[in-house]
Amino acid sequence: MDDQGAKPSLIMQRMAIERVRIFGIGLLGLSIVGTVFGVVQLIAGGGWIFVLQLVIGAVLIGFASWQLRTARQRLSEFEARNGRDAGKQ
Repeated sequence: MDDQGAKPSLIMQRMAIERVRIFGIGLLGLSIVGTVFGVVQLIAGGGWIFVLQLVIGAVLIGFASWQLRTARQRLSEFEARNGRDAGKQ
């Protein structure tokens, strides 16, 4: 019997969704800290490099928000399909 087409267990599916959510939370937190640091440095008279830091921070905040939104959507679909407590131990 070939298991290549087998679907991951409910626990593994929920863990994958949670992994995306946790990555998004961590990235969002670090991006906010970095962006705030860049703003403080600009106010203190920092150079152009801190403007670049603000731009990169804004892009990362957007990406992290997208990750969180995607994880929330996937979790809603997963729970609608399999039940609210599916995949929990």
